[in-house]
Order: sequence, then C-alpha cells, then structure tokens
Amino acid sequence: MLHGFSANASYGASTSFALALVAAFIAALTAHAQRGLASLNDPCDCMQNHDFWVGVRAYVQALFWTDNFEVNMFNPAHTVHRWVLVQSCMYSPENEESHRPAALSDCIPGFLILHITCMQRHLVERRPEKAMEYAAELMRLLPWGLMCHEESDWSLKPIHVRQYYRRMRRVYAATPPEGQPWPQESLTAMAWSAPLAFGTLGEEPEVCPFRALPDLGMCWIVGSPGASCREACTASDLRFHRPSAFSEEPMLPHVLALIRALPSDLAVQMPWAPFECYVSSEGRFHLAQPQDDMSPDWSYPACELVCPCLPAVADEIMEAVKAVPDLD
Repeated sequence: MLHGFSANASYGASTSFALALVAAFIAALTAHAQRGLASLNDPCDCMQNHDFWVGVRAYVQALFWTDNFEVNMFNPAHTVHRWVLVQSCMYSPENEESHRPAALSDCIPGFLILHITCMQRHLVERRPEKAMEYAAELMRLLPWGLMCHEESDWSLKPIHVRQYYRRMRRVYAATPPEGQPWPQESLTAMAWSAPLAFGTLGEEPEVCPFRALPDLGMCWIVGSPGASCREACTASDLRFHRPSAFSEEPMLPHVLALIRALPSDLAVQMPWAPFECYVSSEGRFHLAQPQDDMSPDWSYPACELVCPCLPAVADEIMEAVKAVPDLD
C-alpha cells in the first residue's frame, strides 16, 4: 500500500486527488488505448499508453490495497464509493471485436485491473449478474499474460485474479430466489478485497460454502455463542462430521482471517474442550483436545465453537442411491 492511502478519513485529500487523476486517465484510455494494431511486444511491459498505465499502477492499485475497501465502496459518504460510481467499463464482455485487441495488448495486468474496477461499479449498482459476466472476461484475459505477469511490477498477480474469481463464483452460487433482492452481505462478499495475510487459504475450488474454510477434507466454520457444532453446521446447510485427521495448527485464526474478523491481538489459551472455543467478546480462544469425545451436541454458553462440517447430501440423491439395484 502506498503512503497516504490508509482506510481512515486521514487520506481524504490525497485520495480525492488520486481519484481525479485516475478518472482522467481512464477517460483518456477509453479514447485512445485500442487504436491501431495490437502489440507484438511483451504482454506485460505496458509501453503503449505508458503514462496511463503508470497512473493506474500507482493510484488504482493503491486504492485496491486499502483496508475495508469492500465495505467502504458501499458507503455513500466514503470517497471510495464516489470513485467507484464514476468508473466506466472498457467494453462489454460479449463484444468479441473489443476483446481481441485487449487480449493481444502489451498490458494484460492493466486491463485486468480495469475490469475488476468495472465489476465494482456493477456491484455497487446491485447488478451482480453483470459483474459475473466481467468476471468471466477476467479468466479469458488472464492466460494471455501468464508468461510475464508473475514477474511484472504489478501488485495484482495471477493468483489474486484466480482467488477473486473463485470467491465470486462461490458467493454467486447462493443466488437468492428469482424476484428477491441480493442481500448486502452477499454483494460485499463479491466485492474486491486485498489478498488475505494468510495467503491462499479459503480460496480453493472446493465444495465448501462461502465463509467456510476447506481443510483436512472438512468445511470449518465458527458457530454462534452457545451453539453446538450440530446446530452450527445445520445453520450453514452442512452436517457435522468428525475429521479423520487433525492439524497441528489451530483452525480458528485461519477461519477468522477468511471472513476478515481476525483480531489484531488474539490470545491463545490451553486446550480445554473437544473443539476450539472462541470468546469473541474477549479476543481469546482455547485450543481443542480432539482426542476427547467430539460429540456434535457439546456446547458451552460463552463458546463460539470451531466446527468440522461436510455438505449435506440432498434428499433426492439419497433416494436415487436407494433406487440403485443390488447386483449381488
């Protein structure tokens, strides 16, 4: 993150200046970036429209790496919200004639950033379906820069793009019934956020729902205070399952980092119960004693249990399995 781009009000003046520059750069690119033949140079050197791409790398990336970007962009009083609403999209995903010069350009990382910026506007305007169309365009552009993107000067790396796409797909899979509005929590979950300090944990293409940590063949979640693991798993449309192996590291910090609720100073206490016990109001948790009986109905009033769950098998599948004839 560049100096002057913190997540609080102190960066207001510098951010406003940066946003004005970015808006001007984007307007210029819209008019000039796709003129002429596609570049035959390194697809990450960004020499065509060089001044524009320097501005994008300096200002847009700095904004994307601010804390709470995904929350601030939905706050009408915040500078980030106002900036997102004035961004335009380079082209429609279905426009193949516009996709081709972007794919053959000399600045694939820059075009990826611009598409992500465009997606944020659609999310703020509560059009997640349109944002998903541009998410697919991200994955179409990404391979064109794989030979150089990782070693480029751009903070946005291929793994960040893949993680973001997977997260959007996982959230979008929980589309509300037709006619019902998208809940704000889902829109926020689809918004861009700076890569997690815990690396790639939680973004694997697994069957676990959003906000559940896939590890050791389980989907790990944090339950509500006083809830048993059976209740916690059921509330997430999962079922409790005892894992066949246990990690030497506690699960709680990784789950909290995944849902962006990790305290800055989390106190670790001695093993005490069959599950990790989190007391969020006091910023502390007890390690687990997994060798103890992991009854899914065990609970304690102050504990938010870290629970191992698996996807519940649909009744239709179970009925279909019962209908399979016995070949013996």
